[in-house]
Amino acid sequence: MKMHKAFRLYPNEEQITLIYKTFDCTRFVHNYCLDLKRNNKYLTKFDLIKELPRLKKELT
Repeated sequence: MKMHKAFRLYPNEEQITLIYKTFDCTRFVHNYCLDLKRNNKYLTKFDLIKELPRLKKELT
């Protein structure tokens, strides 16, 4: 059986901001891929992965 250790983080304000930005980006990408998948049920995860560079180029 694998044991997991728990520990608490105490991030500073800059790190908190970075954590929030990271979660916002991941939530956006997740919802974007869900929307693509709802519109085209035959998309595979590999098709969605191929879509990420185009999305990044479009948003930056």
